[in-house]
Amino acid sequence: MTVAFGLQRFFGDIRYHRERYRQFLGIAFIVLISFAGQPQFPVYWIGAVMVVAGVAIRLWASGHVKKDKVLATDGPYAYVRHPLYVGNLILLFGFSLASGLWWSFPVLIVFLLTFYPPAIRQEDETLHRLFKEQWETWYKETRALIPGLPKNRNHASGKWSFKQSIRQNGEPIIALLLLSCLSVLYFWNVYLRPMAATLRGLTDLAESELLQWVQESVKTRSNIFGRGYQGHVFLFDDAKGHRLIIKAPTGSILTRFVHRAMLRNEHKAYVKLAELRGIPYCYGLLDGSYLVLKYVDGLPVRRAEIGDRNLFFDTLLEVIKDLHKAGIAHGDLKKKDNLLVVDGRIPCIIDFGVAIIKKSGFAPLNHFLYNLGKKFDFNAWAKLKYDGRFENLSKEDEHYYNRTVVEKASHWTKQQYLKIKKGLTSQKEKFWHY
Repeated sequence: MTVAFGLQRFFGDIRYHRERYRQFLGIAFIVLISFAGQPQFPVYWIGAVMVVAGVAIRLWASGHVKKDKVLATDGPYAYVRHPLYVGNLILLFGFSLASGLWWSFPVLIVFLLTFYPPAIRQEDETLHRLFKEQWETWYKETRALIPGLPKNRNHASGKWSFKQSIRQNGEPIIALLLLSCLSVLYFWNVYLRPMAATLRGLTDLAESELLQWVQESVKTRSNIFGRGYQGHVFLFDDAKGHRLIIKAPTGSILTRFVHRAMLRNEHKAYVKLAELRGIPYCYGLLDGSYLVLKYVDGLPVRRAEIGDRNLFFDTLLEVIKDLHKAGIAHGDLKKKDNLLVVDGRIPCIIDFGVAIIKKSGFAPLNHFLYNLGKKFDFNAWAKLKYDGRFENLSKEDEHYYNRTVVEKASHWTKQQYLKIKKGLTSQKEKFWHY
């Protein structure tokens, strides 16, 4: 009886205080799916576009409405009577789509059917009471939620006011909060969700001990082996014979955030490339932030002496093909530090921070970038093998070299920069000569 009475009171409260519950539950729904979401791409981006469109409609409407003072019939109110609700519908469905949670749709539909029809009726009644004949004329010409062409073109081009938007209900602040939730849905679930320490293959080394060593090294800036896109690279060498490379995100709050995202992407790539020849062994991602790799005793190709170049680059080509078969495009092999030479003859590819991981299913943008990355890899292979002298390409190797529009544009930009730099240097020399 107590439970039944409690439920009856709860639903009664919702019925008679819908406005308060509608706002609270709407915000709670968005926050919940932002943190619990499992975004799938490119569906996430379709949902994100809907959210941005809904936010834009709300901003547009809020700059025209003067609540209970003047009947707003210009701007978006010339097309639809409740543009704020239209914006809400679009952005809520956008969040559900972006979250990748199937159950969010029936929950959202129940929420909308419970709160929105009564809210629309109540608002229409209030406006009718306040503005009478003016509202009746507007009501006959304008639908509630489905946009139509305005009868009066002057109304459609009414002036928008930022001051009115922020004074009415702080809409720009609400817009920022909504876009923040959209960002959380992406970055939290893709890159920042807490991960357990998942090192494998280090049975005689405690993860807590290694974590403490890394954090102390980052703090004191000691044991630095090198620097890369994602931050600092540390060398761990102990008496037990462990020799590890540990990549740690460093920098300011923002740059560390980006570096950690790149390290997580690199870890995903290494997982797909496990046991593949020509790739360092990855022990895992420590504390969700520190990438632990097996040390490779090799030299960057720019400083190494290669015994048999043909054998070396034939082997490298096979390694690149194996990468692609595993669904990974490195994308940055032209940087010579990303290719090591072991024992003067064995290639080893490192640094997958900007690697493109091919997604399964329908993902046209990802597949386009992946195929572009594959071309980058083959072009880099040809450039390294022939040291940039593409006129020496053999007939067999011409098949692998296909300059992309991106590379052509990059080359042209670099050439223009060098010309300008050379011109400025020449002018400077003339100035000092005189």
